[in-house]
This record gives sequence, C-alpha cells and structure tokens, in this order.
Amino acid sequence: MPKFGPFLPNIKKSIYDILERNELAPDFYFDSDDFYEKLETQRFFIMPVIDKHNDKFIFKARIEDHLSTQAIFDREIRFPQFVKKLNIPFLNVPDVKKAEYKPIEWYIYPYLETDASGNIAEIWEKYQENFPIKKVVLSIIALQENTKNITEREGFVEIPKRSGEGFIELFDQFKNSLDGLISPEETSQAREILLANKDLLKKSSAVLSHGDLHPGNIILNEKDSPPSVTLIDWAGVQINNYAYDIAFLWATLSKSPKIQNDIIEEFKKVLLEHGYNNDDFEKLFNLDLFIIIPQIVDRFNYITEHTGKKFDKQVGFLVEKFGGVVR
Repeated sequence: MPKFGPFLPNIKKSIYDILERNELAPDFYFDSDDFYEKLETQRFFIMPVIDKHNDKFIFKARIEDHLSTQAIFDREIRFPQFVKKLNIPFLNVPDVKKAEYKPIEWYIYPYLETDASGNIAEIWEKYQENFPIKKVVLSIIALQENTKNITEREGFVEIPKRSGEGFIELFDQFKNSLDGLISPEETSQAREILLANKDLLKKSSAVLSHGDLHPGNIILNEKDSPPSVTLIDWAGVQINNYAYDIAFLWATLSKSPKIQNDIIEEFKKVLLEHGYNNDDFEKLFNLDLFIIIPQIVDRFNYITEHTGKKFDKQVGFLVEKFGGVVR
C-alpha cells in the first residue's frame, strides 16, 4: 500500500483544482490538516463540500499508483448506478453526481442529513447502540436475492468472482500478516482446510457481495427511526458466497461483541426464512474468516507501522478466532 507523504503538495493542489473547476468548496467545519495527514496511510480522501447553491455533497478521491485504478474506479462509480436501477428493497446507494478519472479519480455524491457523512468512524461509536441490525441484514439478503443471475461482466462493469482458487491465492498473499501471532502449524492447517473445501467455495460463489462491508462503509441516516442505512464504497464488489459480507462485517466489530452476536443471529433467522441451511452458513462463515482475518490484520499492521496507533485488542480477538476455527 503506497505512502503518499512526499506527494502531498501535488495531491493537495490537484484536489483544490478539481474543487475550483467544479465550483465546490470545503464545508466550513472541514479540518484540512487532519484529512491530508490521513492521506499518508490510506488510499482515499473524503471531504464534505458545498456548491455555489450551498447544497452539500461528499467529495471522495482515490489515489492509486498502479494500473488497476481504472477497474476500481469503474466498479466504485458505475456499479452503484447499476444497483440503483434495480430498486433493491432495503438497499440505499449513493447517487453519484459527478465523476472523473484524471488526474486522480474522484466523485461526489449528495450529503446525507446525518453527522455520519465525512466523520464515519466517530459516528459509528456514537450510534452503535441504535445500529439498525435488521436493516443491514435485509439489505445484504436483498442484494443477493436480486442479483442471482449476475455475470462477471454486467454491462460495462467488470465484477471479479472469488473462486476456491482465489481464496487460496488471497490466503497465501496475506498469511504473513499472522507471523508470530499463530504457529506455522496452524497456518498450514488453515491452508489445508481451504484446499479441502475448494470445490465448495467455488460452487458457493454465486451471489453478489459488497466485498468490503465494514462500519466505515455504512452510513446511518438519523432522520429514520431506527436509522436507515446506505452502503458506500463499492470498489470491492464481487461475486462470492452468501456468508462473506456478514463474516467481513463481523470481523470488523470486535469492539462491539453484542452487535456481532445479534447480527449473526438475525442473519441466520432471515436465511432460514429464505430456505438456506444454517449449517452451510456456519461452514462458509468460518472459511471466509481464513482470508478475511489476515487481510484485516495486515491493514492494522500497516497503520501501526506508519502512525504508531496500536490495535492489540482487535488483533488479539481476530487471532483467537482464527485459531479457534483451525482447531
């Protein structure tokens, strides 16, 4: 993952050029120093902005240094447009207003009337007790149910499919993030379990998945009671098994064990109503964690390396779960 510190002056100039050209300005409460500092450890930039009519928007720029940027951009911009046309129940997606690929990829979407826009991490902590678990679960199920016949190329959007081989490749790519946290024997055993279930993972890769469903990609709309949800950041959208999004969200909720448990129970309940087998769900859920946990730990390690911020509690929780699944 690139570090952009040396390039910050040019990135800042590009962002302000884009804003000026589109008659946009940072909203009055925007802390530019804080947001630019974050660019040193992440690949994107989010800023609340206003136009000349004082209408509010969210500006998001993704800064990459590799050739896959265009494909990511296409998914993040075009796929929500595709989903929006399907009118999927329970699922809100941002209505992209403007988008551009060069010199950096960026887009804007309307500001939701909630503090969550532009300050997502803090708002999650503030409102987690009122987190609309059922609505999140229903939106995931509705996405899967309404896209069962989707192909790996839907119109002009390429959607990657996570096969059994793809799981093993991801595991091999990120397994080193667990060095010193689990034993080499447990690493080998986890890979053997994935290999033994390669056909199941391939067969089960049949529904659409958001692919990066963590709290920061869930916007709470406080006007509704309980709050409604909008899912953002569709760059990781993929064809995968039906347990993947729930497993990813669960793995990012280590600070909220009650929500973790409640969201699993609610998902199982809805699955039964739709004719799924909960035993199959449990198996897929655990297999998904074998590739999700190393990726999240890798991200934690990267942030720690560049900021000094520690995630010992979260990493410990994930490692313990990983070992429990192996055993």
